[in-house]
Amino acid sequence: MKYSEEKLNEIADKVDIIELIGQTELLHRKGGNYFVCCPFHNGDDTPSLCINPKMNKWHCFGCGAGSSVYDWICLKYNKTFPEAFEYICNLVGENPEQFIESESIQLLKQLKKKKNTKQNNLVNVRKFLDFTDDYINKYDDELPQEWLEEDMTPEALKTYNIRIDHNANRIVYPVYDASGNFIGVKGRTRISAYKELGLPKYMNYYKVGEVDYFQGLQQALPEIRNKKSVIIFEGIKSCIKAWGWGIKNTISSETSKLSEGQVKLLIKLGIPEIVIAWDSDKKISSIVGDPKIQTLKHFSQISIITDTKKILDDKMAPVDKGEEIFRILLNERRKL
Repeated sequence: MKYSEEKLNEIADKVDIIELIGQTELLHRKGGNYFVCCPFHNGDDTPSLCINPKMNKWHCFGCGAGSSVYDWICLKYNKTFPEAFEYICNLVGENPEQFIESESIQLLKQLKKKKNTKQNNLVNVRKFLDFTDDYINKYDDELPQEWLEEDMTPEALKTYNIRIDHNANRIVYPVYDASGNFIGVKGRTRISAYKELGLPKYMNYYKVGEVDYFQGLQQALPEIRNKKSVIIFEGIKSCIKAWGWGIKNTISSETSKLSEGQVKLLIKLGIPEIVIAWDSDKKISSIVGDPKIQTLKHFSQISIITDTKKILDDKMAPVDKGEEIFRILLNERRKL
């Protein structure tokens, strides 16, 4: 019999992954998935290894290990992939000798997913897990005190489902695509000296692909349609502050420029007015001259918060001086 990737998957599908992992680990059921304390990294006091019986896959949110039954056997019992393949074949009553060894080893190497312990190389778990809003619930439902002290209301923080990842010392929140589907988790470091330590200020916990969405769109869309206007900030913090002031038609582009996917989304939404409210260090001339902004002008009225009176300090968001100042800046916005 010629060895094929399809055959490899067919054999793996004969294994009950819950039964396999449950032989050595204590299972905790949450919805349609199961969680266990990961045996492949230290300090996993709260179960972070998720098992999806529907997909017959597993993934650890703490160290990145995963994802097939072959990977489990390799890591758990320190076996090579050919040895793991033979183990699984024997488990389901298949004869591994019927496969040409050179082909089997080659294909097994192609399917091998290296154990990944570095957070900046997180795998795209959506390929093999049913990614749902429940994943954000693994983080502590606790409001960050430092954000409360920055004029963000508890109601606004809860609206954006802000939580805390104490293990990574990050403030986290869910990421949704343009259709409102949950696609990941984003975290902002709580360490003030992150630059000196070489840490990223923001990071996506899972790969999200092209940025063709806006942070906060899911919360803001009803008010955007009602007001026929949208305010685009750089960061999600600005959206949360504005929400607490009753200004709920705001979204975050995450940077001081729009991606091609974001431009297409704005055109699709058909919003009559788009207000650019990026941080004060962004030069107005670079916004006006941006070809993407020029494209949007054919579909919407574009306005820019300019701060001509120099009210804001350098690198300040328009909301950073408080509600009164922001409303002044908003009322004095410049139309292109």
